[in-house]
Amino acid sequence: MKKLGFFTILSLFCLLTIAATGRAYADPVTLQLVGTGGQSANGYYVYPYDVSVNGTVNPLMCLSYNNEITNGESWQANIQSIVGNTLDEEAAWLLNDANVNPGNAINDQLAAWGLFASGVTGSNNAQLLAAQNFVTNNPNDNSFYNQFQLYIPEAGTQSSGGTPQDFLGETATPEPSSLLLLGTGLLGLALVVFRKSKPSRLTLNM
Repeated sequence: MKKLGFFTILSLFCLLTIAATGRAYADPVTLQLVGTGGQSANGYYVYPYDVSVNGTVNPLMCLSYNNEITNGESWQANIQSIVGNTLDEEAAWLLNDANVNPGNAINDQLAAWGLFASGVTGSNNAQLLAAQNFVTNNPNDNSFYNQFQLYIPEAGTQSSGGTPQDFLGETATPEPSSLLLLGTGLLGLALVVFRKSKPSRLTLNM
């Protein structure tokens, strides 16, 4: 019985931890454009776009060439995995290349736009071919693809006249302090249940 109680609490801890991790991405997040990286090509700013995601600023790559946003504009977005979508996976390679090789950022951004829109000057470049080759040769490399996620805007939630773009960014992780607090509390409760279930070792001398 004591083992049942202990493992019940331990199982509850695992389930709630998983639920807390999933919950971090279940609801729409608030995005706000707070700045750009300063580089431009063909009259457009390119990666990185500094976007506040629920108050934390992240460098994101824009994937919507034909939309526009203004500095300070905010909107709601849903988070989506890129796993299994070839174009999204190719865009992830381009984002990774822009991070690893900042000198390629302009061409990486143009290539990313070229994946989803026609007529983007400069999109047919070495980065685009390299991205396509990587995805072709690594179709199931989720250890790479899981590092990235899409932010899909919700129509009608923007704070000004611009039409928000799809953005790609590195996968956020659940707040460590929250999970640590949850885990500590549940493990403490498990210890109390386990100790109370142990039979007393006290004997009386007659």
